[in-house]
Amino acid sequence: THPWGRATIFIDKEQKHLDAAPAGATKIICDVNNSPIPLPDKSVDFIFTSHVFEHLDDPIKVAAEISRVAKRGLFVAPHAFKDSMFLWEEGEHKWSIFNPKADGAVPFMPHDGIMISHLVDSNVQATLARLYRIGPNRLDHDARLLRKWYQKNEKYLDVIHFWEGSLEIRLIG
Repeated sequence: THPWGRATIFIDKEQKHLDAAPAGATKIICDVNNSPIPLPDKSVDFIFTSHVFEHLDDPIKVAAEISRVAKRGLFVAPHAFKDSMFLWEEGEHKWSIFNPKADGAVPFMPHDGIMISHLVDSNVQATLARLYRIGPNRLDHDARLLRKWYQKNEKYLDVIHFWEGSLEIRLIG
């Protein structure tokens, strides 16, 4: 719903998400979980993926497909800490994602469904979201402190990784 302004090609599995793309942009419906991206090899100079990979069935396969299509790119996903901080409020996330180490590969660990099922509580999730992100401005001192901390540090709560040549994913755990 918030397209990147410099993009000229938009890919999503649902038309409704492509509706926000600017007029004149190329819009491609493609479920990268199940289909190759209908673009030639290395035909894209730069690809920006934001909050996509945590939803994928096979992130290694999709990383290879994105690397086939693009010369370089920027990968953005919520860090494992951020997902846990909000008690996995987006229930369709399948992976805990960490910052790359020296080899440049982005570490992915499958979610522990049993542990998460014990911790998830929709009332607590809503409270955490109100405290850190979206609550009313009339919150008490502690809540204002949490919100200021979150706004200052949100950039560290996402994995942001520039890659060139190929996006490397490493499964751990």
